[in-house]
Amino acid sequence: MKKKIGYSDSDKLQHLPPICPPMPPDVLPHVIDFLENSCSSMSDLKRVHAVLVVSGRSDDPLLAGRLVRFCALSPSGSLNYALRLQSSLSAPSSFALNTVLKAFIRKSRPSDAVLFFKSSTAPPNRYTFPLLINAAALLGNIHQGEIFHAQAVKLGVETVIPVLNSLIDMYASCDGLDLARQVFNEMPERDVVSYTSLINGYAKARHLDMASSLFWEMPDRNVVSWNTLLCGYVHNRRFWKGLWLFRQMLEMLFEPDDATFVSIISACGHLKTVPFGKSVHGVLIRKWFDVPVHVGTALIEFYCKCGLLKPAVRVFARMEEHDLICWNALITGVATQGTGEDAIGLFQRMLSAGIRPDDITFVGVLTACAHSGLVNEGLRHFEMMRSDFGIKPRFAHYWCLVDLFVRLGNVDESLKVISEMPLDDLSSVWSALVAVAKICGYSDMGEYLGKQFIEMEPYNSNRYLPLLSLYAAAQRWDKYNEVQRLMKERGLRSIESTLIDLNIVAHEFSVGDRNQPEIDKIYSLLEGMAKKLNLQLPCIDEEVSEIPGEV
Repeated sequence: MKKKIGYSDSDKLQHLPPICPPMPPDVLPHVIDFLENSCSSMSDLKRVHAVLVVSGRSDDPLLAGRLVRFCALSPSGSLNYALRLQSSLSAPSSFALNTVLKAFIRKSRPSDAVLFFKSSTAPPNRYTFPLLINAAALLGNIHQGEIFHAQAVKLGVETVIPVLNSLIDMYASCDGLDLARQVFNEMPERDVVSYTSLINGYAKARHLDMASSLFWEMPDRNVVSWNTLLCGYVHNRRFWKGLWLFRQMLEMLFEPDDATFVSIISACGHLKTVPFGKSVHGVLIRKWFDVPVHVGTALIEFYCKCGLLKPAVRVFARMEEHDLICWNALITGVATQGTGEDAIGLFQRMLSAGIRPDDITFVGVLTACAHSGLVNEGLRHFEMMRSDFGIKPRFAHYWCLVDLFVRLGNVDESLKVISEMPLDDLSSVWSALVAVAKICGYSDMGEYLGKQFIEMEPYNSNRYLPLLSLYAAAQRWDKYNEVQRLMKERGLRSIESTLIDLNIVAHEFSVGDRNQPEIDKIYSLLEGMAKKLNLQLPCIDEEVSEIPGEV
């Protein structure tokens, strides 16, 4: 059915002549200007598209490219319509190809970007490969990235700096740091992005010394470079180093941005350096009349970690906007530092504000119930999570219920919750087994579950962790050694991290980690275990620095 098209209903199309092919050349600039600056809806675009179809100009590469760009990248556009436009073109342009690829990347659909490229007849160019290589990085597919690398070489664009920068990022993201460094070393020239991409790769791989060395070798730095290294220090729990770098940044007269402040506030929260954190807060007040939501959330988490609920609530109250993460931060903080009733009250306020909770929200609410002994409220919210919001309970939710009953001395109900935990999650089984040993000593049920878990994948070393944890918690060192010998016989390597049940709270940490809030208790427990096993714990080199002064 043909749709009658008229133009009198849109002032934006006043420059277009009546539908009558061919379209006069002097009208084309008006069409392009309209598409680039005035088109605001798919309805507008479809009217223009209809004019181009009737006038025989819909296949024009320049005009078609503008149509595709609006559909693919505009908030008011339609990616599906862009794909239909692209497929209707007899000779799609590189510009249209790159536009669709960019849209897929923005929408976190890298696999669709790769599939679209493989099916497209449009010729790639120097702007295509950074997008494709970025898609491979998002997929974590180094093989696909190498294919795009080879295609870039074949096309002769392998020396283009954006292509090389994307290769550095892709290889670094896909555990190919040596290849990333090789690309970096062979670059004829480098820019700030080149250095920053490799620094980011080193930081994510925990090679912080190499990241720092490369950072100070940079001929030029920008705020993104500083933030990359600072974020690397914070994420790897080198908090003192992060504060030191922040002071260096200020001394060299670089202006921090919101990402800088989020990282430094996080470091202050972990270190509980209240004076320095308050000083940073003062800078933020002077810098912004209305603190951005993510920065305000970081402040709330900082004050809650330091046990200062009143300042956290004040920050929250002064914020004009609150997203789910912000609500979760305050609910969790109040749950661990305040009273259960207050946390539940915040949860009700969040629902009234129209914010839909997620699984993290309910971890905070259930934690509040556990800390305050609110059995009925805990069970009610646990059921609400499933029935009202369709959220499948994870280990953390079950664990909060276990914690609730253990605090009240109700062992039977604790074991009942443990028995209902799904066994499809490693952390669930692991911690459930440790809980069994913690609550009632060595348990035949726990041993049975641990052995069944191993039989699912006898050559997966992770499958042995629950049973090892159970034996360690029950001090059954003979059984513990038997499992270790079995792993050795099957050629399985040891595990790099461990999870300890400490007062019905699960803590995961890596070797050399001294930043857990209860690390002294954890290492005391480990030392006791080491004596039983005739082991010697490694020495931990703690980096000690001066506490920075005020900002």
